[in-house]
Formats: sequence, C-alpha cells, structure tokens
Amino acid sequence: MNVALLAASGEEHLHFERLIIWNAATRRFDYLFAVAPGSLTQERGEFHVAANGAIVRDVVLTGPDGSIGNFRQTFRALADGRFETTLMRETPDGWKPTFPGSDLLTMAPRKGSS
Repeated sequence: MNVALLAASGEEHLHFERLIIWNAATRRFDYLFAVAPGSLTQERGEFHVAANGAIVRDVVLTGPDGSIGNFRQTFRALADGRFETTLMRETPDGWKPTFPGSDLLTMAPRKGSS
C-alpha cells in the first residue's frame, strides 16, 4: 500500500511505499517505509495503542547519508471521522514538534475517497 500527499494544486505526490506486518512476539505491528521512493530515506519502527486509546507510530528514520533520527506520531479519532495527529522528533531537550504546527494536525478523508 502507498501513501500520497495532495498538493494545493490537486496533484498527488508519492510519500511512502510501505510494508507492515504483525509481530506476534511483541503484539505490535512492525513496519518499514520507503520515504519519497528514490530519496534513499527509510523509516522503520512499530505501531501500538497507548493507554489513552491513541495509535502511536514510533519511528527510527535513516537519512540517505546514514544519519538517524527518532520520531513519534500519534493518531486520535474524532467523532466526525477526522483524526488529530502529532508528529514529534526526539531532541536532547525532549520531544519537540518536527515542524511548526506538527504538535496538533487534523487529517480528513479526501472527498470522493472510500
């Protein structure tokens, strides 16, 4: 399965190609994502459900130069079918937004999608 980003122009850009599998030993989903295929960037990690019901994606990102970064994304369902999500990066001072505003984003289904 792939994930695409939708530009303001309406054009889709491939963001992830991914493999997600159930790990019976940890009772979590393990994953490997190719980020912007061809960029040589990858993400690996696992998904799990937090005590508050949020879905958590723990991320180890490897850049094309071999650099490593740790990230965490959470998803919480809203009553109207949208999701709130956060995307945070680990720093020496703790978890910080990956980019301005990434500590609270709203995701909505694309009109006409199923």
